[in-house]
Amino acid sequence: MTQIKKSEMDYRLSKMMVDYLHSSGVIGKREHKAAINRLLKVYEPIIGTLEAEHGK
Repeated sequence: MTQIKKSEMDYRLSKMMVDYLHSSGVIGKREHKAAINRLLKVYEPIIGTLEAEHGK
């Protein structure tokens, strides 16, 4: 269960950082969307697998 929460927190922190970079103009809309998609590809399967194992 703690591994689920850690992965979820890692995803949220990473997304917040990407959102900040986008809002401050460091990255454009295309890079923002690509970064979010990469984060989802990494964290969504981990969280989904762990939830299935532990029955969240």
